[in-house]
Formats: sequence, structure tokens, C-alpha cells
Amino acid sequence: MINCLYFRCAGVRLLHLLHVYLVGDHFRGLVHFVMKSLSDYRLSEKSAAVLEFPLTKLPNGYEPWNTIISILPELYRNGSLRDYVSKLPLLSVDNLHSHVELRLAHKILAFVTSAYVWLKGETDKPKVIYPSTTCYPLIETSEKLGLHPITTHQDLVLGNCLYVGENETPRLIHAPTHHAGWKPFIELGGRIEIAFAPCLPAILKAIDAQNPLDVDRITQSLGQISKVFESMSECIHLFYASFKSLLLINLFRIKWLQLIPAIVLRRRWPKISTCLKWSSGLYYEDVTGLSGDHPHHDSVHNEKRRKIACTGPSAAQSICLQAADAVLQIKHNRDDEQFFEQMRTYMIPEHRQFLEDVAKQSRIRQIVHLHKDAELDEAYVTCTQAVRNFRQAHMGLADKFILQQVAVNVARVKALETSGTGGQSLRFFLQRIKDNTV
Repeated sequence: MINCLYFRCAGVRLLHLLHVYLVGDHFRGLVHFVMKSLSDYRLSEKSAAVLEFPLTKLPNGYEPWNTIISILPELYRNGSLRDYVSKLPLLSVDNLHSHVELRLAHKILAFVTSAYVWLKGETDKPKVIYPSTTCYPLIETSEKLGLHPITTHQDLVLGNCLYVGENETPRLIHAPTHHAGWKPFIELGGRIEIAFAPCLPAILKAIDAQNPLDVDRITQSLGQISKVFESMSECIHLFYASFKSLLLINLFRIKWLQLIPAIVLRRRWPKISTCLKWSSGLYYEDVTGLSGDHPHHDSVHNEKRRKIACTGPSAAQSICLQAADAVLQIKHNRDDEQFFEQMRTYMIPEHRQFLEDVAKQSRIRQIVHLHKDAELDEAYVTCTQAVRNFRQAHMGLADKFILQQVAVNVARVKALETSGTGGQSLRFFLQRIKDNTV
């Protein structure tokens, strides 16, 4: 009798400890982790991951870079970009100190690199040797920011839109080329990013409400996240009106690929090579390493090259859906999780840290399952469905403006049915991600 009572009490105690760990009943014996402020993660309650106050010009001393980004579309259109780049002076980035200065420099240099490589478009082979006068400061800037030396979502959208107000479409700062489709594509991409902004404080509140446990606050936070994704889904439909008269395959794929100097194509990324016209990679002239190597202009400079692996800009490099997955504890299959992890390396370190902290601290799904609260359960289901609906809307957009156009242009872009901007199988990838959002 005593033994039975002992084991019964021990079992109750074990269940209580499990409840404490999962639900957060004061986390007795555990450290209460406090998320940093949004500003510490370089996020904004107004503009989310979009720079709230981006620069449009670099300070004195960087006039050559300010000039080339202002005339880049015309240089690309008339085919004179490579000659122009060959005459650029080599500038140091040592006088760029603030984050926004470095972000602008990275964007300028990455845009110029992409346009330089793909100047001839589909009519000629891409340029595979890029001059050191621009690639060297690009690599230096990338190291300071913790980014790859290539055009990323940080450059194309997050650091390339002027915030003008809530529920307003931001204004494009710099177009990568002269193609008209860039303006609505980048601006509407920025609007979706900004629409995500109210989700950020809701995520922080939900995590904070785990300890001590406040079911009502978590329920309210999930409701706020649901409304955010409903708003983001509405933004998706703005693309249809803006792009109705455009043949978007030319922008989303042919011109998009022109923005991707995939610097080396490793065996673990075989699908990327099917999208591009070469598999030997792009040489950054005179760069022998990623830190401390200054270019040397001498007789052996052609031997001083280094290959690095990169892929181009992708919406998967945005924090929006990854943050939702993290706080709701939505899991995907191993390959897709690895893909998302790889895409996080194209974010600035602060954004990566935000996602890692949310994933580490959120126990929302366990709380919902363990607490058995009807309102909380309904809020969680509604929230995951809102995220799922957004992914469904994104799938519809990709199917209409990319995959259907691929069928028409199959002779020119045969591999694009299977390879998305991040090198993933696009249709099946989007379907899997949506199906796993439960």
C-alpha cells in the first residue's frame, strides 16, 4: 500500500514537472529567458524587417558608387556597363561606419555585380570574371554585415523600399535594371514585409506570456498573428492587378536569373546549376580569401582568385514565414528545414538571431495541447490556417505568373519548372510547405 502510494505520488510529481517545463508555470528551477527588444534584432514595429530609415546616398568620398547606382538601369539598357565598371576607382569601405551605410554600399555593389555578369541576358554567356575594383569592397562590406557577397533579399527588397506609412505601398529606391517590372515587384514585396510588422510584438507577447503562464494573452497574441497573415494574403492579390499586362516569366525568371551570379555550384546544390548557363562559378578577380586579402595588381593577379558558394535573392530569405513557423512550432521535412536554414545565412545576423531565439523559446504548440483550453485551441487552429492560406495564395501567384509561363517558354527556361529562385523544386516545395502548416 505504501509502495503504491509512493509511486502514485511520484507519478503525479513527474506530471507536474512536465507541466512546469512545457507550460511555463513559473519555470521553477529553470532560467526565464527574456527576448531582446525588436530594435536589438534590427526589426521595427512599423516596417518589420524593412529598413525604416534607409539611406539613398552614401557620404562624401563615395561619389563613384552613388553615380553608378543612379545610372545603372541606363548602363544596363545601352550595354555600356562593363566599360563603365572597368574605369571605376578602388574605394575602401573603412569610412562606412553605420549599418545603413553598409547596407546601401552592399546593395549598390551587389546590383552592379549582377548587372555586370548578366549584361547580355539570354543572348550571350554571362561574364565569369568580375573586376576587383568592385568585387573586393563588396566582399569587405559583406563581412562587416554578415551577408554573402551577392544580391540578397536584404538588398532587393528590405533595404530598397522607402517606408511611407501603415497599409501603404513603399517606394522603390533603386531599380536593378531598366525593366519596368522591378518597380511593382519590389514595392509590393516590401508592402507584404511591412504588413508583417504587427506580428512581431505579438510574437514577443506570446513568448512572454508563457512564464508565468497567461493563456488569455497567448490567445490574444495568436488572434493578432492571424489578422496579420490575413492582411498579408490580401497584399498577395495586389500582384495580380499590377502584373496583369506583363509577361512575368521575363522578370521572375529570365531577368531574375540575371540577378544571380551563383558564385560556385557545389554538388550539394545540383539543381541551381540547371538554372544557370555555367557550372564553373564566378571568379571575383584578385580575391584570395574572405578577410584581410587586399587585391594585388601584378603579373600573377589572374591566379589570385577564390570560389565561394552563393545563390540569389529569394523570398525564403525573409523572416516572415520562418518566424510564424518558429512561434507556432510548425515543422517541415528534413530537406525543407535544411533549405530554410541555408536561406537564413542570407539574412543579417540580427534577423537570424531573432528566428533562433523564437524557435528556442516558443512552447506555444505544447501549451495548446496540454492546457486543453477551448478558446486557446481555436485561436491556434485559426492562426495556423491563416498562415496556410497565405502560403496557398503565394502558391497561386507562383503558378499563374511563373509556372504557367514556364510552360509557354519551356524552350528557353526548361529547368525552371523544377528549380526556384533558391534552387528548390518550386511547385512541390511550396505544396509541401503549405501542407505541413497544421
